Amino acid sequence: MRGRGSRDTLVRLADELARPDGRDEHRDDTRPTTLDIAGDGTLQVVLLGVRLPYETGIEEWNGTNPVLTPDYAALREVNVRGQFEGQELAFLGVDATDRPVRVFGLTDPTRVVVDIQHGG
Repeated sequence: MRGRGSRDTLVRLADELARPDGRDEHRDDTRPTTLDIAGDGTLQVVLLGVRLPYETGIEEWNGTNPVLTPDYAALREVNVRGQFEGQELAFLGVDATDRPVRVFGLTDPTRVVVDIQHGG
């Protein structure tokens, strides 16, 4: 998840892809001995049909991972685990397990968007 923004009532993350497709799952237990994700809830996002940067012309993320996001109202961490066989796995740490979430695709450029509702 490379782009992110904040509004009054939601946090938005977007990942630019060659083709938007994916699935999201709420996880109650992140098994801290394996992967410690900041926050009280974890959203697992699996992006499908991911192509490598040299195939898409989209620059590969080379920033910090995980990205801690204490300034966002609901989002605590973005932890991208990498690409393998056309899939990219990321875990989003949120402040509560019951946050409404919406995942959808957009075009121009093609990307998958995750909206996490908070407050307001």
